[in-house]
Amino acid sequence: MTSGPIVIAGAGMAGGNAARALREEGFDGPIKMIGDEPGVPFGRPPLSKTYLRGEGGLSGWFVAPSDWYAEHDVQRIHGRINRIDTQRRRVEIDWAEGMPYSKLLLATGGRNRRPQIPGADRAGVYQLRTVADSDAIKSAVRAGVRAVIVGMGFIGCEVAASLRA
Repeated sequence: MTSGPIVIAGAGMAGGNAARALREEGFDGPIKMIGDEPGVPFGRPPLSKTYLRGEGGLSGWFVAPSDWYAEHDVQRIHGRINRIDTQRRRVEIDWAEGMPYSKLLLATGGRNRRPQIPGADRAGVYQLRTVADSDAIKSAVRAGVRAVIVGMGFIGCEVAASLRA
């Protein structure tokens, strides 16, 4: 089932699951997973719950252990895709010239929107998307210190509950 390289645009959970599925379904060609995520793909739920409260790590949430990618010839490339040339079937990333692909999978996920309000860029204002974000919130939490959470969707509610705990 070999063919040219498959490029997965996105190195988060969707990209990691796509790489695993390709290998499990028998694709044996090159897989290149490109993204600006640090570390291996993982599920994010603990960032606002157990990990944020310091009750557990993330290893149980990894799509695959870090050595799985090299063992299964999945190249993890750190960078951002700046341009997709569908005519020449190439992607351009921020630090290298075009990279060819036979198939391209877009698994870019979402990004937080920083509110466009005065003070949103000040110290002590946090967003939650990455491990580093969760670590920054954890380091700022102190008993008796108040927090304001903007956005009471699912994650905002979980962060509020974790901070109360």
